[in-house]
Amino acid sequence: MELVVVDVLAIDMGSSAIRAFLGHWNTAENELSLQEIYRQPIEVQVDADNHLTWPVAQFAEIAKKCAAVAAQTLGHAPDSVGVDGWGVDFVKISASGECEPQAVAYRDTCGHIGQAALDTKITRRHQYRFTGVMPQDINSVNRLTGVNAVGKAPYAGILFLQDMITRVLATADIPGWDAPVACAPWASQGVASTSAMMDVNRFEWNTEILKAAGIDPKILPPIHGEPSLLVKRGRTNVALSGSHDTACAAYCIAPNVGDIFVSCGSWAVIGAITPKPLTTDEAYEKGVTNEAATGGSNRAELNQTGLWLLQECRRQWSKEGKDVSFSQLDKQCWEAKSLGVFINPSDAELISPGEMPSRLRAKLESEFGILECSDGQLLRTIKESLAHSIVAGINDLRHLVKSEGVVHITGGGTYDTFLMQEITNLLGEPVRLAKCEASIIGNMLAQLHVLGVPKGATQKWFDTSDYTEVLQPITL
Repeated sequence: MELVVVDVLAIDMGSSAIRAFLGHWNTAENELSLQEIYRQPIEVQVDADNHLTWPVAQFAEIAKKCAAVAAQTLGHAPDSVGVDGWGVDFVKISASGECEPQAVAYRDTCGHIGQAALDTKITRRHQYRFTGVMPQDINSVNRLTGVNAVGKAPYAGILFLQDMITRVLATADIPGWDAPVACAPWASQGVASTSAMMDVNRFEWNTEILKAAGIDPKILPPIHGEPSLLVKRGRTNVALSGSHDTACAAYCIAPNVGDIFVSCGSWAVIGAITPKPLTTDEAYEKGVTNEAATGGSNRAELNQTGLWLLQECRRQWSKEGKDVSFSQLDKQCWEAKSLGVFINPSDAELISPGEMPSRLRAKLESEFGILECSDGQLLRTIKESLAHSIVAGINDLRHLVKSEGVVHITGGGTYDTFLMQEITNLLGEPVRLAKCEASIIGNMLAQLHVLGVPKGATQKWFDTSDYTEVLQPITL
């Protein structure tokens, strides 16, 4: 490779903000440095029909701004660009080929309507057998089914949100970039695998599911593998670099078959890299969902509630004027005496926001007869319960995949010292923490590999970087 420094742009779509990071790979030193260059908050909206929607026209403008800032920062366009984000959401394409300005969000009620309609056509066990994805309202298939089920016109076509943004980066005029290029619609493998429409054994759409859902296969674009080159825009590779944020994170911290990973944020995604999907009856009963890993293998995952309860308590206490600094909350937790009981963090009664501390105290009273519970004890109970839930998920996956691979944890939860130590103690073994933007780094690494940087070089850099820490079990 002739370049001394390779510059890649990673655009990360989070549910609260779209962010842009430049990665600078020094080919002489085999080192990657990160630089955040732009972020803009986003939020779900409610349309005139009371549907939850994403303002995807705004997303497109934000993406172009990210790209322009990258060129301004570098003095030229980046050598590569890739996009990652959450799963399942897509934008409708009109008959003229234009993207609609809004996209129905995964928490909208039409998903429930769609799942109910699909269940009348095909059993949930067969849905799982065909796609490897656990049937649930948020799956993409249900919003397509749901739209049909409530009598609205079917879509002329769809693009997953990450692919829509990537297409903008290829086809739109962007200051400082080479001339735009055309590209036909496609579906990136990582995000397509979250849809509950992709075949569990082949990177193709499953015809049985589409038939049962009443979905015309013509509206679904061809699936492209990852990591791969989509198109070349002058000096810039427009790359497919994982597309799904969890796939990107796993590509960064747990790239090998047998590795166990936990992405601990608002959700706790507990996963194992497997050569093939797990669709046994036991996997189904445990709630294992299968999604594509970047590079062609499989991610067998359990999805649980993560830091949500803690976030909601902090939000409520902030409204009440309490000190909710992380240092204060950590101090309260460490000093509190354990109540010795555990709640289910994924309890359906705790999914909705609002008044979380009082709701949790009511649950402690009704289920365990606990009448007195300080804020510190409430925090400790949440964290102990979350740690037990995560460790139970790790043990379940290890049993199913027959692997004792090292546990890697990433996400905002890695900065919670009590939670991480509790997980490590319960496992009784060292845990590898990746205190970094794992999704963004995984996105960048995939781009670098498409550009020809050896995987061994990037793996050695990450393993010896300041981002990783090995936590040992201790007695609290």
